Amino acid sequence: MRTDYAGRTGCQNDVVEEIAHGVLYHPAIVFASCAHLSSENIMRHRFFMLPLLFLLLPVAVALTAIVRELSLAELTVGADVIVLGTVVSAEARETPDGKSINTYSLVRVAEGYKGLAGDSSVHVETLGGRVGTTTVYFAGEARLAAGESVLLFLKRWPGRQGSFHPFGFSQGKFRVSVKAAGQDSLVERDLDGLTMVGSSAQLPPKTLGALMTSVRAILAGEEKKQ
Repeated sequence: MRTDYAGRTGCQNDVVEEIAHGVLYHPAIVFASCAHLSSENIMRHRFFMLPLLFLLLPVAVALTAIVRELSLAELTVGADVIVLGTVVSAEARETPDGKSINTYSLVRVAEGYKGLAGDSSVHVETLGGRVGTTTVYFAGEARLAAGESVLLFLKRWPGRQGSFHPFGFSQGKFRVSVKAAGQDSLVERDLDGLTMVGSSAQLPPKTLGALMTSVRAILAGEEKKQ
């Protein structure tokens, strides 16, 4: 794998703004294909849309996206859809305009907590992916893998009917580790590539049961306000 160029919001600036929902402050995207990974080659192909601070090493480009940290209450109230399910498939494809690559995942719903009326599956689109020898990596984006058990806090993708995106990028995806009978499943998030700004009141619970108890309480509180 060799990197052609690295830039910030280079190919999907308008798309990133659409799905950020006021959470993302400074996005970062790395584009990789079959060109040689070297400072000379990267600088030859540079085209920075906005200033980007990054660390260029002989063998890697390190990037981070700066986001507003979301509390569990903000995730719960702000999400259009909250589901527990299993990722059936995750396929990276070029975007319709041919300018980038996104990953399209199908999630089979085991339980819907908000926003779904009996739907058995939900379509999730995330930024980045690999097609052939070309990879687009969006720092801090949620990544779904086939076979994963997940709890997702999703926002509708503006202008794309039936398509959703994790709210707050990887903040909106919890991986569920299924435990043996009688044991509560653990939940965790992969927040690599994110730099959080602000501090939530408290970290989300680490077990699925406790997390969902908190989510249900938040939803019940919102219903009383209406």
